[in-house]
Amino acid sequence: MAKSVTGLFSTLGILYKSYGGFRGLFSSEYFYISLIITCVCWRLTLGDDWSNLAKDVLPTLSGFSIAAYAIFFSVLDEGSRDALRAPASELGDRSPLLMIASGISHAVVVQIIGLMLAIIFSAKPLPVIPCMERFSKTTNIFYSSVGLFVTIYGIILILASVFSIFRILEIRSRN
Repeated sequence: MAKSVTGLFSTLGILYKSYGGFRGLFSSEYFYISLIITCVCWRLTLGDDWSNLAKDVLPTLSGFSIAAYAIFFSVLDEGSRDALRAPASELGDRSPLLMIASGISHAVVVQIIGLMLAIIFSAKPLPVIPCMERFSKTTNIFYSSVGLFVTIYGIILILASVFSIFRILEIRSRN
């Protein structure tokens, strides 16, 4: 079978390689800020509150992220896009254009995953089984904690997207 160039996993692989891989993810201040906020908001994991928050907020934020992406690229002329394709030393020899594309794409992926986790949690796929109450409750709290973290991370990544657009425009204005 031929490898698909538009397949889900191959495209995600390219995206996260451009984003910086696990090193980029785990060295991100936004990741740790989201982790701290998740710990502060731990009570949301004891019920359905986090999933309601995710279903209310994340679709709008995903739309905003995609719109920001479209607006950013629509205002650049071909010469600016070509200039931004070249690696920049200020960005660790990464292409500013690829950096902004992978950053905003990462935000959208996280926001969609957060929304999907909330929808799955709302369907109650992890029921409390008699004689396994403690295990079921722990599993649901763990799932809620992951879901809350992804939701908060998706919200925080809006800041990352805005700041990365600003940073690239600031670098571009110096040239």
